[in-house]
Amino acid sequence: MNTLEAPVESAPLLKRVANILQELELNHALELSTSDALTLSDQGLLEHILNVHTQNLHHDPKVLKKLKRQRAGQKKFIEYIEKHGGAVKQTEFAKLAGLSRQSLNGKIKNELIITLNGGATPQVPVFQIDENTTKILFGLEKVNAELVSKELGSSSICTFWLSSRSRFEGLSARDYLQANPNKEALEKVLFIARREGDMGY
Repeated sequence: MNTLEAPVESAPLLKRVANILQELELNHALELSTSDALTLSDQGLLEHILNVHTQNLHHDPKVLKKLKRQRAGQKKFIEYIEKHGGAVKQTEFAKLAGLSRQSLNGKIKNELIITLNGGATPQVPVFQIDENTTKILFGLEKVNAELVSKELGSSSICTFWLSSRSRFEGLSARDYLQANPNKEALEKVLFIARREGDMGY
């Protein structure tokens, strides 16, 4: 989008981005020619600017190493979620699951449906919907309530749902409940959920 054509409300944000880029150029930190920048994807360009900006702010190698590790972990987790259907905005998730926006908000507030808070707008992982019924996965809310009570974070809860286990016949908890939407299967998943995060389990 041309800066001149940008809506008035976007102007302060564009100015801040321009200031960051100008500061990096003045410090000779950007190390990226215009021709090099044009070969990168939008995502690649943003990652490059973010990395350079971080290095420009922090000079302690330990801090830089820690931040790099955190970013790599976040990127890997996002890729993991993408492999399992991705995550969407709340409005789209409500539509996909046949819920009202109000009903979904209540479930999210009570942590019965998990969201990812990586950006300004929380995203809702789609794996929580059973694609066969296009409704919330059988037992999801009860299991999420147990996992939340164990004070597990969103990434750990997603991993619980998506990792295959021998106890679930080699399936993930999600696929196991989708294939067996009954009380017995749910009790088995709840049994494991109640022990998730415990030492030696």
